Parts: sequence; structure tokens; C-alpha cells
Amino acid sequence: MQSKEADTAVGIKSQEEGHRCNHLWTALTESKGIRRLFCFASLALVVMGATSSCARQSIESGQKGLSEPGSTALSKIASPAYPGDYKTVLVDGAEMRQGRFPQGKYGGELVRSLIASDPKTFNYWAASDTVSTQLASLMFSGLVTTDPYTGDVIPDLAAEVKVAPDHLSYITRLRKGLKWSDGKPITAQDVAFTWNTLIAKAYGNSSLRDVTTVDGKCPTVTVVDELTNKFVTAKPFVPFIRQLGIPIAPKHVIEPVISGKDGRKAFDRFWSQDIDPKTLVTSGPFVLSRFVPSQRVEFTRTNNFYMVDPTKGHRLPYLDKMIFQFVPDVVTNLLKFKGGEIDITPVRNRDAVELLKLQDEGNFQLFNLGQDSGTIFMMVNMNCGKDSRGKPLVDPVKSVWFNDINFRQAINHALNRQRMVANYFKGIGFPQYTAEAPTSLFFDHSLKPFDQNLEYARSLLRESGFEKKADGFLYDRSGHKVEFDMIAGAGGTLNE
Repeated sequence: MQSKEADTAVGIKSQEEGHRCNHLWTALTESKGIRRLFCFASLALVVMGATSSCARQSIESGQKGLSEPGSTALSKIASPAYPGDYKTVLVDGAEMRQGRFPQGKYGGELVRSLIASDPKTFNYWAASDTVSTQLASLMFSGLVTTDPYTGDVIPDLAAEVKVAPDHLSYITRLRKGLKWSDGKPITAQDVAFTWNTLIAKAYGNSSLRDVTTVDGKCPTVTVVDELTNKFVTAKPFVPFIRQLGIPIAPKHVIEPVISGKDGRKAFDRFWSQDIDPKTLVTSGPFVLSRFVPSQRVEFTRTNNFYMVDPTKGHRLPYLDKMIFQFVPDVVTNLLKFKGGEIDITPVRNRDAVELLKLQDEGNFQLFNLGQDSGTIFMMVNMNCGKDSRGKPLVDPVKSVWFNDINFRQAINHALNRQRMVANYFKGIGFPQYTAEAPTSLFFDHSLKPFDQNLEYARSLLRESGFEKKADGFLYDRSGHKVEFDMIAGAGGTLNE
């Protein structure tokens, strides 16, 4: 089962105007005005879908800027206009990305929240949890990124990316004049080191290797010149270009770490929770300045980020500081936002209905940011393997059910997606029937949706020998009562 939800986010209380909250660093580097923001971005669950939005209101002027109420909740949420493509400009011989929003003011801080536990590391390539990855992404950039307005792959550290006619080779050229935060140049050697050593040899988080292999093989990455690399995949695989967004690591800093004694263990410990922020060498818009476990993480702006404002040519970001507070659950999180303690936060769309009523009185404004292609999903454990002692990883009785396609399809056809949209998502959503979201570039629009059909679900179960008995419970052909546990994360934005 699958669903799309609109996730609500924001409040900005800094010298920023937050233009696109679901791609926050973009908003931070390119916006203007002292604002409080409330963003309503989009997430996906495996049962239905929804749009996303964001709220913003000026502290200085109190202008609401909302459209007149319409027949639906979404009619009260404005949609930001596409600001146009990024441009590259030369600043002192360096190829800089020029901001595409109106000129902003420099200074101020942004307070955000994380409904999660502490980060395990600030080393992006060793991170295996979402919080660590999210925070480290503020400090390190990849060759490409995704335009939050169009979904297109666009250059980031790279000035250009060319795909060969054979769809096997990718030529990337770094921007001229890129520098690490310690002043050393970012070069093609850093790119090759990241891909050929950290990723291909599975240092840190080995899943980075898993998601970049094509036909089971890592791409070969060679250095063409100081700024140019050539990637070659085992076979044509169009989505590979998006993997070029994995951040590039500073070779001159990390190579000595992995070359010493117990290099892999040393790398796993490098830039971990006990980090000295002064040791960080970064390429992103912000750098860690302070970490207080279970309380907050603070970042300050860097002076080497490769973006400039649209009129003065000064380095971005505008913000001086970004702060993340750790909160225990979504209810506390929403209370903190309403109380003005945090400026940007994810909020369930069922909470957005309440916020729509409060936005005229509150210091925030909602914006529709469109759907996200991400999904939160329900799945059954189909692993038939055994542990080191030979014990099955999954109860053999339940494993038979989970590996039965009729059983899984019966669950799928028993779901009432429309009711979920109406009741859980408060009407701000749409039914979704596949693992790939309809907003995804890879979605097959020839696939047809289907309504809930309990009789068809029963027929699938009967076909596999399942029977509902007089006690009202379902039993399999061997007489086992069908019951199993479902596990979901506590304190999350969608699962409770």
C-alpha cells in the first residue's frame, strides 16, 4: 500500500524570505526579508498521496498574502512561482552560481527542529542514519543536485555534466575556482578519491556503494584533467546521473586517516559525535560550530560557498547561523512552533487543517510546494534466510504467508485509500497504488488504479487456502490463525 502526504514545515525568523522550504538551503541562500515561515512540503506513505505547502508571514509588515478561501483547503494555500534557471557568473575568475531570487539582506539566524535522536556522526560518508546525513549535507556538496521546482538534475559543484551518446560515459567538469573551507582547491582528484576509494571500497556506509553500482559493478572514475572526470558505468542506466549528487570528500584530509593503522575503524570514528568543529573541511553553505547532545546543533555560514547574490556578487548564504533543536515528538514540535521557539518544522497535513484556520491570526503563511516523490511504506518481511545458528530470521509459518503473492495482493485490495485520504489526511491527499509516486519521473502513467474490493481480496485468500472461520478469524490451510505484528517508529511525523 502506498500514499502521498503533504508535510507541513516552517517558520523563518531571520533575514530571509524562504522561497522553497522543501529545499531549505536554497531558500536560505537566496531569500530576503525578516519572516516567520510555515512550510507544508510533501511526503509519501504507502496508501495515498497529497500535495505540499509552506507558510510565510512578515514580522515587519504583517502582510498575509493568502488567496481568498475557496471550496477546498488547498485553495487557501499560495503557490510560489518558478524563479527561472540558475545562471553561472564569473567572480574574480571563479565560476559561481548566481542566486535566482530577489536580492536579500545579510545576517540573522534560523531555528529549526529535528524530531529525532542525536546524529551519530558528522561524517557524511560514514552516516547510516537520516539525521546524520541531513546535517552533514549542509556541509558537503555533490557534483549535481535536484532543482526543487522542476525535479531536473542540475549542476552543483560541477559546472557541466555531459552524457555520451552510448549512455555509458559521463563527463563532469568542476567549476573553476572552487575551494575547500581550508582554502585548498577542490579538484578532480577529490572526485576520483571519493568514488574509487570511499564509495567503491565501502568505507563507512557501504550502502553508498550499493546504490551506485550498475549491473553489480561500481562505475570506473578517471581523472581527465584538474577539473574534469570521466565516469563509465557497466551498462546504460539513466537514473545513475542522480547518484552524482553524493557529496565529494576532501582527499587531502581523509586519505591520511584511512591510510593509517586500522584505517576503516579510524574513518568510522572520524568527525563523530565528539568532533572538534575546527577540524572540519567543507564545501557546503554551512559548517558545524557547536553540538550539545540531546539539545541542539549549531551551524555558521562559510565564506567559501560557490553561490553569490543576484545583484552585488557577494557570497551566499545570507544567514549567519542555522540552529537545530531536538524535540521528542510531533506534538511538542508543533507547540514549540506556535510558541515561536522554532522557525521551520515538518507538520502532518492533518495538523495543517488546524493551521489553515489559525494562519490569519498567527505569524505564518502557507505555501503549496507540490508533491514529493519520496515514499514512506509498509512492507512484510519476505526474508527466507537463517542466522548464524541456523534459526530462520522470520517465523516459518508467517514466512509462507508473506511470500504468497495472493496474500500480499489481498491486503492491497482490502485497503480503502479514499477513506484514508478523507480521515487521516483530512482531504489533503490523493490515492496512490504503486511503490513509485505519480510525481516521479519514473512513474508509469499507463498503470490503472483500483478501488477497494473486499470480495476479490477474499477470493485471493481462498485461492491460497486461507479460510475465515466461525470465530471471525482468518486461518491458513494448516490451521494457523493469521495474526502478525506491525512495527512503526514512535514520535515520527506520519506513522503514529
